[in-house]
Amino acid sequence: NSPFMLRALFIMNSFLSVWFLSDVEIIYGSQRQNA
Repeated sequence: NSPFMLRALFIMNSFLSVWFLSDVEIIYGSQRQNA
């Protein structure tokens, strides 16, 4: 395993988690406004 591959996987994982959290926050925010 090369450190570059590990770094790329870590960056992709953090990016996906941030995108997922922001998406969930937007969905919950719209649901809270509709309620």
